[in-house]
Amino acid sequence: MKSASFIHSFKQSIFTVAFSSLFLSGLSTSASAISLTDVWQATQNESLEIKSLKANIEVSKSKLEQSKALWKPNVFAKALVGKSTYESQVKGAQFAAPAFGTMDGADFNTSINQGNATQLSIAVQQPLFSPERSAQAKQLDLASQLSYTATQAGLNGVLVKTIEQYFQLSLAIQRVRVLEQLAKSSQASLTEAKDRFQLGASPITDSLEAQARSSQVQAQLLQAKNALQSLQNQIARSTKLKSEQLIATVNASQKELLSAKSLNDWIQLALEKNLALQQQRLSLKIAEQELRKTDAISGLQVNLVGMASQEKNSGNGDYGSSSQKANQYSIGVQASIPIWTGGYTQAKHKENLAAVEQASLQTALLEQQTTDQVEHAWRNLENNKLHMQALEQALKANQERLQATQLGRQVGHRTTLDLLNAQNDTAQSELALAQSRTENLSNQIQLLNLTGQISEAIISNIASH
Repeated sequence: MKSASFIHSFKQSIFTVAFSSLFLSGLSTSASAISLTDVWQATQNESLEIKSLKANIEVSKSKLEQSKALWKPNVFAKALVGKSTYESQVKGAQFAAPAFGTMDGADFNTSINQGNATQLSIAVQQPLFSPERSAQAKQLDLASQLSYTATQAGLNGVLVKTIEQYFQLSLAIQRVRVLEQLAKSSQASLTEAKDRFQLGASPITDSLEAQARSSQVQAQLLQAKNALQSLQNQIARSTKLKSEQLIATVNASQKELLSAKSLNDWIQLALEKNLALQQQRLSLKIAEQELRKTDAISGLQVNLVGMASQEKNSGNGDYGSSSQKANQYSIGVQASIPIWTGGYTQAKHKENLAAVEQASLQTALLEQQTTDQVEHAWRNLENNKLHMQALEQALKANQERLQATQLGRQVGHRTTLDLLNAQNDTAQSELALAQSRTENLSNQIQLLNLTGQISEAIISNIASH
């Protein structure tokens, strides 16, 4: 019996060494991974956020059309059909007719009671000069640019979110695989500890420690699987992909997406290209145009106007049956300017002055915040490079330590707890390095987004690495 147990223990030891070698060599992908390109394509097709943002493009186009229309002719038509009472009296008029000669002091009286009335008119107005209309047209142009810039910023935000989710998905899958390996390794160590205890080759504490470590790893594995499933479901809801399809892999080692630039270069680029800053500057310009609309001569309007009208009345009146028809045609230049608006224009001007000041201060604040964000991202990148090097060295050291501990365990110089600790430290080093590499990519994506350099081309860039 003891011989059989010893053989079983020996087999378990061999299994532990073999499994630990697999642990050190890394994890292979059991299911085919979906590419970032595929996830982004599905996001573009199904994301409600993207559909909403693209609908906003029509808003931008509409504002441009409104701006152009402000300086085009306006045509008005009016028609009236109804009943009217019409009376006309002319006294002291001069009357002349071939059969009657010329008469002075003539009277002409016309009367229609509840007669039939029709009025038709058409008027054309072509704006020639209007400071308020000019400011309004400029506002619409700026609002169109603002709408387009906001749409682009929103689409970039979805792109960055998609890339970040893919990175996190890859990291979550790697974490599950590492912990699955660690769980198998811990279970093998537990089995070996129990066998050694049965042979009297190790104390019961080895078995208890191995049991505790195995349970701890199982709990970590369950938590990692739940986190992975939650992330897969979240991505599946926005892309309509099946959650089981969402297996992502990113080889993040030594991946550089940025060209070499100094911190000042990145800050200058952000101040010029950052989309949030561009939106704020456009908002400032819109506020300035609103201020122009309440300037002293803003209400002055000069228009080219033309009109043609016809009015008819017919029916019976005090002097019998009667009818009346009048045609009118006119064309000319019309100018108007408000003299007094009850103080409204002055109060509105003060409000607009305050709005411009506020928008100017918000622009300066956002420039300061953007500068801080760029510096923070840039320094994170610099720090992360050293951090990754340290973690790579730590992983290599822990792998060497694990191999040494395996040999020491076989010859009795190391305990089960030593082996368990070495396995755990190696797993944690691998995960920490993967996390650091992913953060390195994320910091690069953040810097590209802050400087207005992010685009769909970044997906191909990531895939090409």
